Amino acid sequence: MPVYNRETGNFEVIVQPPLDPFPSGSEETDARMMNERIEQFLAQDPGQYMWIMNLLRSRPDGTQLY
Repeated sequence: MPVYNRETGNFEVIVQPPLDPFPSGSEETDARMMNERIEQFLAQDPGQYMWIMNLLRSRPDGTQLY
C-alpha cells in the first residue's frame, strides 16, 4: 500500500501479505477482498484516504484525472 509520510514528505510502500485465495474465481468476491484490505489499511490512518482515492481513480478512456 502506498502511503505519504507527512514527517519526511516522502512516499513509502507498505507490503502486506497476499490476499488468499486470490483470484477466487468470482469478480465480486475479489473486489470485496480488495476493498476490505484497503478499509483495514485506512482505518489505521484515515488521513491517507483522499490521496489514495485519487491514485486509484481512473477514467474509461485511460486518461488521468489530474
